[in-house]
Amino acid sequence: MNQNGFYSSAYKEDRHNFFGIDVNSFKDQEFKLNDKSEVIRFNELLENYVYDEIHISFSAISLPAWFDKCMAIEQGGRLFAALFDLKITVAFLFIDSLKAAPDGDSMNRRDDIDILSNPVLFKKKMKMLHENIDLVMRYRAFYDKFMGVLVLAFCPDEYDSFVKADSRKKEFGKKMTDHLDPCEIKSLNASISHLDDTFRTPEVHQTGRMRKWVLSSRDLFLDNEIDLLGYMNDILNLSIGVDELIEIL
Repeated sequence: MNQNGFYSSAYKEDRHNFFGIDVNSFKDQEFKLNDKSEVIRFNELLENYVYDEIHISFSAISLPAWFDKCMAIEQGGRLFAALFDLKITVAFLFIDSLKAAPDGDSMNRRDDIDILSNPVLFKKKMKMLHENIDLVMRYRAFYDKFMGVLVLAFCPDEYDSFVKADSRKKEFGKKMTDHLDPCEIKSLNASISHLDDTFRTPEVHQTGRMRKWVLSSRDLFLDNEIDLLGYMNDILNLSIGVDELIEIL
């Protein structure tokens, strides 16, 4: 590291020619779905992947159905790309939320169990802390992507200003006033605000709060843990509701 930052100025200037390889030359090789048959195949493989990981079926957000719809609407390509990304995000969240759920040992209520003298329990709780922090970040990403999908669905010309807004949550409320029930907007904002205030902000912008209760030797199935894992129910319900938009648009 030098006075200009972690990377040398030479690297910064040559980052598009890393190890002598022009990364711009690979842009035409980026993954994309070219027709409906590939969309169907990808959708099938992704849902099978989720089942193989957690042995629970997953079918939220039908990419084949949305492909047909997006072919017939304004800026449908942008909307489909957003839905494609959203489905992957939800699939990963579905897997991660179940894997992050505490097991019996981690939920032990006994106060006399000290993680510093119990390496096995220490490892389990560090794993849970790691997974929970990852969940918070992915949860928050979902909400931004979900709001983006709705903006693209109802007012695609407003999407760029939505993305550039200092607060996408506030901007979403303004843009969706004529398209969504005010109660739905209020409920979504409340969920995001609670996630930010309780989990994301302390971990991202402060010194962290989650470790204080995750690493405790008390029962980890506390209100905080239930609250955090409960976000997956909200996310699945919102994701299932996405397919209902097909008949509305």
